[in-house]
Amino acid sequence: MHVCRIPHTPANDHPTAPALTPSAYLTLRRKAAGYTIEQLAKALVMVGLHGRDRPNLEELRALQHRTRDQVALFERPGALIRVVDTLHLIESVMPFDPAVYRQLADTPADRHPRICRSCGCSGHDPCITDNHVCEWVSDEACSHCVDRAAGAAKVAA
Repeated sequence: MHVCRIPHTPANDHPTAPALTPSAYLTLRRKAAGYTIEQLAKALVMVGLHGRDRPNLEELRALQHRTRDQVALFERPGALIRVVDTLHLIESVMPFDPAVYRQLADTPADRHPRICRSCGCSGHDPCITDNHVCEWVSDEACSHCVDRAAGAAKVAA
């Protein structure tokens, strides 16, 4: 198994930012990927079924409902995914870094990686749009999110 050590950002680099929780990181990444909880659950079920016998429609719906409920629980404050295979399953359907998740769960806040508070990207799973990798614009925002917010402000004006 590949384990990625993410360099920490000293606490004084983002003194006003409260510690990001693993559940909040999952929520940010899900939303940035454009998934609702229901859509993520369906994607997880379909990937999880790859190579297995397909359940009948009733079983499939029940599995999707259980998975939707699990995803909703995973996103609740204080929730923690403990099964590594679940983290890798999530990573297989959307931009999500299990190493960042584990670091948020297992290390003190002053050793957390820098994470965009809008989309949840980090130096290890940056936004990539039109073959352009985002950069840090501030301690809490990446260039992709700042550009998107500026574009939305122009449209609203």
